[in-house]
Amino acid sequence: MSIRTHAGKAAVAVVTATTLVAGGGALSSAHADPAPPVPVGARLTATAIPTAFRMATMSLGRVDDPNLGQYRPVAMTQLLLRRWTPTLTVDGSFGYRTKGAVETFQRAEGLAVTGSLTRAAFYRLFVRQTVQYGSKGDAVRAAQIWLSRNPASGVAVDGSFGPATRRAVLAEQRSHGACHGTGVDGIVGPMTRAMSYEYEHDSGPC
Repeated sequence: MSIRTHAGKAAVAVVTATTLVAGGGALSSAHADPAPPVPVGARLTATAIPTAFRMATMSLGRVDDPNLGQYRPVAMTQLLLRRWTPTLTVDGSFGYRTKGAVETFQRAEGLAVTGSLTRAAFYRLFVRQTVQYGSKGDAVRAAQIWLSRNPASGVAVDGSFGPATRRAVLAEQRSHGACHGTGVDGIVGPMTRAMSYEYEHDSGPC
């Protein structure tokens, strides 16, 4: 698997939480994201993060490429950061305001304050933003942006984790989860969230 970095120089339309808004099957007993919760302020070590969790660093200057449609990793990250900075604009551009939001998150979580999201910082961010059936809010919208890349999913980016969103998550986990260390339960935790940042899914044996 390779994590691809896509940066576009074209202007990116501002997308706020409101303008993003455009029955499920049985759950498996297997848990899709077995990694344990990280206590507040706990120091993240290399051994605390599952080996299968793979994320490239995201930092100042990264921009979502409008030519890639709903592949919007910066916008998804901005939605997650709104838990710590509710006024953060979701525009798909990692500028100084997003850097400041990352720093706010890092201070709150006892991480090194760098303004960049490393693998360890992403892991903490994703653990904090685990969502499942019945969840609502920006963390759900971030997952729905990913799921809506498949027009057949029927997922609306509305911030409500309902039956259609659960079905779509289960479908992605069944199709690609083995390559990302997930099981199949419809929960978007750190491992499934990392999978959502892939532009192209793995093909062939993991």
